[in-house]
Amino acid sequence: MHPVPGDPNVSTPSKRSVGALRSSRDSFDPLFGESPAIARVREWLRGLAALRAPVLLLGESGTGRHAAARRLHAIGPTPDAEFVAVDAASSGQEAIPLCGTVHIHGLERMTSEAQRRWRCLALSPPARTRLIGSAGPLFPDRIAREDLDTDFVQALRRFEVRLPALRERPGDIPGLAAGLLESVGSELGRPDRQLTGGALRRLARERWPGNLAELRRVVERLVAFSDRPRIGLAEVEAVLEDIRPSVAELRSRHQLEERETLIRNLEQTGGNVTDTAERMQRSRAAIYRLVEKHGIVLRRKS
Repeated sequence: MHPVPGDPNVSTPSKRSVGALRSSRDSFDPLFGESPAIARVREWLRGLAALRAPVLLLGESGTGRHAAARRLHAIGPTPDAEFVAVDAASSGQEAIPLCGTVHIHGLERMTSEAQRRWRCLALSPPARTRLIGSAGPLFPDRIAREDLDTDFVQALRRFEVRLPALRERPGDIPGLAAGLLESVGSELGRPDRQLTGGALRRLARERWPGNLAELRRVVERLVAFSDRPRIGLAEVEAVLEDIRPSVAELRSRHQLEERETLIRNLEQTGGNVTDTAERMQRSRAAIYRLVEKHGIVLRRKS
């Protein structure tokens, strides 16, 4: 890896630090880094690992919430036991392991039915079963609306860990990019790729609204589109420009995602507007407006 001169906040990832990104299960560790923000997260996870109490992981999409849940399980008292990941928007019919960890992700989408089921696990877990919840930035809004069970929320929020966004730890980006480059390069059959100092500094200046998922996407394209081992500033600028959507594209994408989400929830509820409103955390009036906006015909199942 080439040096990154001129910026005290952007350190050059050494072979030793890149190697630290690897674990026995994954080739890339989203919690890698030397910034105070991510070091504090690792310290808190180590402190909480031995406890049986529920833990709540908060953070934007792509900040490593699942990796943090996995780490809690791996360094906890039952690392060889089962680890079960459950979508909070599901019906909650998944089997609960008698020994192990249950990670409920997407708590901001949790339905009343799922709350009733997981409330018991949060308040009275089996002796060797641990609950870890994770949620995005909209979770506090649901708490403020008071449509979540108070006891359930209090049990989860007793030990809360917030995962920092990538823009909050720019000094970690070069090491994370190097680790991703190594991982992606091996996957794509190009393990010899390297990022120049200028390329690393440019990546460190990005805001990364999609966090590590967006950084991975950029690295994948750099590896795939570069026919030379050294990937420089020009290549990085070209890829960033290519993936940066226009305002019109963003609006179109949002409209499509909104329509698909509405249709999916209506299908899952059999066209029941009340249940759909609960699933999407909207009012009934808002659902009717969306139905009219997207030209959807409501059909109730007989």
